[in-house]
Amino acid sequence: MNMSNTIYSADQISTKTTECANWIDRITKNSDVVLVPILQSSFMFATDVCKRLQSAPALDFCGIMRYESDGSPEDLYMYKGVDMATYNNKTIVIMDVLCSTGSTMNFVSKFLLQWGAKKVYTAALLTRQFSTHKPNWTGYTISDESIIGYGIDKNYKHRTLNYIAHEQEN
Repeated sequence: MNMSNTIYSADQISTKTTECANWIDRITKNSDVVLVPILQSSFMFATDVCKRLQSAPALDFCGIMRYESDGSPEDLYMYKGVDMATYNNKTIVIMDVLCSTGSTMNFVSKFLLQWGAKKVYTAALLTRQFSTHKPNWTGYTISDESIIGYGIDKNYKHRTLNYIAHEQEN
């Protein structure tokens, strides 16, 4: 991968993950907290934020997929969840590396509130300008450009890059 296509460097991402960790520590002070990164893309973001936290929240990943259809928000389903007791009366922070439309974060938020979460916050390293859901915390706002790296893939490749780049056409 050519780093000349870099949009956000590893250092820029590190700065934002520190900001996110500080935000989580501040908003969840004195709360029973569960961080819920959305699979697959948010594993690097969640790991880097967790390394910088002063608190020690519980951590559980959530897997969301879309049924084969017209792509409406109602077509989402959870393929990886946990026992309801994990979320009951807890403060939840849903984490995703990229919030495109907001439909996934809205779906997970509603689901966890139905399961008894006390409060649900959302955090995204990147949020698209046109997203209908604005996360409680956003690192960067981006346009509709095609990107890869730092958990974001193209055909399951480039997830492990420590930076975010424009996707190159071959």
